[in-house]
Amino acid sequence: MADPDGITQKALAAESQGDLERALILWQNLAAERPNMASAHIGVIRCLLGLNKPHDALEKARALCAQRPDLAPSHRWRARAANALKDHREAAKSWS
Repeated sequence: MADPDGITQKALAAESQGDLERALILWQNLAAERPNMASAHIGVIRCLLGLNKPHDALEKARALCAQRPDLAPSHRWRARAANALKDHREAAKSWS
């Protein structure tokens, strides 16, 4: 489905500029408007990981895998989120 408002380009630009909070909002809005647009959901996951929110990223990735089990990138991002959550938990242990 087309992205007539150019939200995808705006979100990608925000990501490339390091403005992950803005990119996250753009991706979330696009995912809400177009729930079948996998790239928007993957953008959300990517931003959540970049913002060091691995638990949220994993939840989103699991939901995407359930919605689109045929989509290989969703499974790759689920694995990345799971690894990030594991790393996050191990880092937290070292601080305690």
